Amino acid sequence: DNSLIQVHKSGIKHIKPNEKQPEDAKVWSSGDVEIQHACMNKRQVAVALTGGEVVYFELDEAGSLVEIARCGSGTDVTCLDMADVPKGRLRAPLLAVA
Repeated sequence: DNSLIQVHKSGIKHIKPNEKQPEDAKVWSSGDVEIQHACMNKRQVAVALTGGEVVYFELDEAGSLVEIARCGSGTDVTCLDMADVPKGRLRAPLLAVA
């Protein structure tokens, strides 16, 4: 949908093409913990927070970034990655976390 997603240590900023001003962007905050790693494809975003929690997002039908799930291992994540969305699908089937 030609939107931009910016991930920084304290959150995610989702800027849609029709938003003329930076303050119009939708923002998700990681709270008191920092984002250590992030990965994304055309429809999905995953971020790893300090302490090992992984937060997973998807773009919904309206093009809004929605938090879908959280999980944690209790140990810091060193990397994460996801594949591109396969043709004819809405999401990649796997998220690799190490």
